[in-house]
Amino acid sequence: MADVSETLPREIEAAAVKRWFYATEIVRGDGGGQFTNQRWEDPLAEWDITYPNLLPGDDDYLQVKAWFEAVKGSALTFTFHDFEACEDVEVRLKDDTISFQGVGNMVSISMTLEQARG
Repeated sequence: MADVSETLPREIEAAAVKRWFYATEIVRGDGGGQFTNQRWEDPLAEWDITYPNLLPGDDDYLQVKAWFEAVKGSALTFTFHDFEACEDVEVRLKDDTISFQGVGNMVSISMTLEQARG
């Protein structure tokens, strides 16, 4: 886990959209029947995060960029506060990516986090 002093701004954590999913494999037989293989006992969580309307150079914008560099994309896990479960969980950045979209002279930042498992 990353020992990072930079964290995501609390407003980002509070605005996250949480999703649970299983890794279920569905196989269709020759006759059209379906067979399923549930690979996980428990669901995995993901959080979609969009932080709109930041000025490049403001404190939250710089904090997110410093956090991204500190966790090295998806390389290191970190602690994230899950407001739905009301607990801190270990997560990583999914797909090694954050997105910056221009909105006039402001920037919107988007990313997806995924629960880390041992």
